[in-house]
Amino acid sequence: MKIVDMRIHSIAIADPPLRSSYGLHAPYALRTILELQSEDGIVGISETYGGQAPAQALRELRPKIIGADSYRLTGSLSPLVDGQGAGSERSQTYLVPGENPLDATTRTYAAIEVGCLDLIGKSV
Repeated sequence: MKIVDMRIHSIAIADPPLRSSYGLHAPYALRTILELQSEDGIVGISETYGGQAPAQALRELRPKIIGADSYRLTGSLSPLVDGQGAGSERSQTYLVPGENPLDATTRTYAAIEVGCLDLIGKSV
């Protein structure tokens, strides 16, 4: 199922402050919502942690995603993250205020993958 459109929305949602060893985080959480539309008009939706960084990464990948086949996840998505260590640099510092650059590739890949899986699930 060919992807013909991709929309990205950055949002901030209320998130009660949580005190941890890193300190107190902001009273909101940044999320990026991804919508992938198929040639059949079906829209797959996903979200990922973070605001500006994942949204920018998704915008940069847009030309590679448009026209990709949502059923060929490995074939379509692997070249997008090859050599970037997707998942290999996972860190536990995500509670530190701000966005963790070590998780950016993993979060970007996950947003695309979940959007494709939502498309597939809605098509059957």
